[in-house]
Amino acid sequence: GADLRHQQWLDLPGHGDAIRRRLQSWRWLRRIWRRQQLHRNPDTGGYAWLLDWRDGRSRVLDATNHAYGLAFVLMAHAQALRAGITEARAGLVDTIALMEKHFWEADAGLYADEATRDWHVLPYRGQNANMHACEALLAAFEATQDTFCLMRATTLAESVTRRLAAQTHEPLVKWMDESGVLDMADLSGITLNYWHVMDSGRDSVDLLARL
Repeated sequence: GADLRHQQWLDLPGHGDAIRRRLQSWRWLRRIWRRQQLHRNPDTGGYAWLLDWRDGRSRVLDATNHAYGLAFVLMAHAQALRAGITEARAGLVDTIALMEKHFWEADAGLYADEATRDWHVLPYRGQNANMHACEALLAAFEATQDTFCLMRATTLAESVTRRLAAQTHEPLVKWMDESGVLDMADLSGITLNYWHVMDSGRDSVDLLARL
């Protein structure tokens, strides 16, 4: 059952209906996640990407595993735990373990994006999935105070906003030179300004000095 703190919230004026809806939603999610042949696959631990829910029965339309989807599963557990639903803690821990086991790529400092039903991981790491994973991990940290969540979120943020950003300058300049886009803009009387997200590395400092 939910934490007894809920009863205190239910007694507050105007809070009862909102808390009841929150509890009802959480219980519904748990019922879907725990029953076989529904959202969560009990054999692989993964979550179906697309379901058809009709007349109280579920049919899996797409069993692909997505880091993007797991980020929202993690967020749901974190927010439920923050709301006082203590049984959400086990699901939160399990979801992080699932992401780490199948999607985490240490060399890149990012989660892979997609895997088949049986966890054959595809060679792509998207910023969108990792952004939502970062957000969910921060929520998990707020809910549990587990520093692993904070450290992993920091790694994701630094990988995208610093390391990857610093690597884009040379390919971008090469493309501009080879495509002739600057000459075309000049002939058309168009002024182009390009902004580059940078860190404190030498390549970024040198680039800043030329702007």
